[in-house]
Amino acid sequence: MFMNFLMILVGPGLVFFLRFLKPVFGLAEALNIILKIVPGYGLAAGLFFNGPYHSLMEFRTAPEFKGWKITDDHWSFKNTLGDVLGLIFNAILWTAMLYAIETSLFEKAKKWRFACAKNKIPKAKKLAELDDDVIEEAERIKGIKDKDLQIKVSNLRKVYLRGSGPCNPGKPLCAVENLSFGLSKGECFALLGVNGAGKSTTFKILTAEEQPTGGSIKIQGLDMNKNFQKVRKLIGYCPQYNPIFDTLTVEQNLHYFAQIKGIPAKFRPHLVDDAIN
Repeated sequence: MFMNFLMILVGPGLVFFLRFLKPVFGLAEALNIILKIVPGYGLAAGLFFNGPYHSLMEFRTAPEFKGWKITDDHWSFKNTLGDVLGLIFNAILWTAMLYAIETSLFEKAKKWRFACAKNKIPKAKKLAELDDDVIEEAERIKGIKDKDLQIKVSNLRKVYLRGSGPCNPGKPLCAVENLSFGLSKGECFALLGVNGAGKSTTFKILTAEEQPTGGSIKIQGLDMNKNFQKVRKLIGYCPQYNPIFDTLTVEQNLHYFAQIKGIPAKFRPHLVDDAIN
């Protein structure tokens, strides 16, 4: 926010002033071109230049001025054209970025990377190699329909590739191995384990922050990987750190999170009052 303020209100005026100074006008011209890639600067500079550009042009084209001249053409790249092109570039760039996020393009790229390094990923442990209570829980949920459990996690597995790029996947790290459990409505379930056992990774997968390497997660019968937009309305998550905003009241915090969950405005006051009381 502060950087945007500087780029919109301070940046164009400062660069415009520097373009009057003979010792630094070369630096000013360079800054004027480089900063056009910043949306706030491009918009403000384009509007700002249209006003006092006559005085700058007269000064830079005067006979006693020895140095680079400036064109009076509004649509010169150093003037308004560069600002317009910078804004168009940002519009295309961030629209493409939004499309990539909404269509899970980055997740598809991760899957492609895993596919390329498939031979380096260790095979999953067989059920017989796991602890007895783990085997018992896995066998129990096999006989239960997906829709009969609020949460059903089957053979969940997460392997991280610790390399530095797609061509260097590095040594794999298995964070979660063949995890299975099922929760019924109203049930309170504790996931215990030592540091590094995969508890945090499991919850990241349950909230779609991370994609699983293998296995499946069903929330009220819905597949998390295929129906996350529906599933996200059914789950809530309180992380290890305090997610409450200290600058907001209790009521304001509840209204804020109700908006995030997509609760219609007409229902929020009643639900917030119920939660407080």
